[in-house]
Amino acid sequence: MYFTTTRRKTRKDRIHIQFFAQVLKKDLSQGTVYKYSVQRFCEAANICRGTFYRNFKNLNDLFSQVLQFEINSCFNNPQSSTLHKKAHNLLIEIETNATYYRNVHSLASSQIRTQVDQALFREMQKLLFNSNLSNKHIQSISSLILIRILDWIAHDYQDNVITVYTDVECLFLHHIKKSC
Repeated sequence: MYFTTTRRKTRKDRIHIQFFAQVLKKDLSQGTVYKYSVQRFCEAANICRGTFYRNFKNLNDLFSQVLQFEINSCFNNPQSSTLHKKAHNLLIEIETNATYYRNVHSLASSQIRTQVDQALFREMQKLLFNSNLSNKHIQSISSLILIRILDWIAHDYQDNVITVYTDVECLFLHHIKKSC
């Protein structure tokens, strides 16, 4: 498994999760999906159910690992050097693939929110390790950012990316001022 175990992530693990992420994104970008099954994913990925269950516990585990992979990929993109640029790129990615993220949001259980929140926290922690912010502050910021993004998706992207980005930046700046 990619993120749910404590073993070191190998190149093979990253290639597998990248493949699964591409398949899931392609399959869930076709239109609104009200039900999704392991069988449907296996058909889209051209794998057997045994292969699926060797890599994931269930569909929520698939969603969780793919979202964590996407956060990790977005934050480790060499073209964006600052936290602000990385956050903006993440929002652009979500807006560009709105149908996919809307489907994942509606299909996944709320239990994966904690895992996605932790992935966002870990990436922000790496970027802010030289700041005056404590881990508690970084966790608060990442949780609030995730809540804002989930609200944006849940309300069918009524706000544009700039509005959401401005909200995220205000949350970030508010916490920096509080920590000084």
